[in-house]
Amino acid sequence: MLFLRASDVEKALRPEIAVQAVREAFIELSSGRINQPKRTVMMIKGD
Repeated sequence: MLFLRASDVEKALRPEIAVQAVREAFIELSSGRINQPKRTVMMIKGD
């Protein structure tokens, strides 16, 4: 697993590119052209 700090992400992605990518993804999802798996939630009881 890779953990990135905010500064790492900011160096790799320009905000305008990230916003455009998210916008396009929401358009694809809302138009029904893609399927997104449902979020899985697991409740784990500990000690």
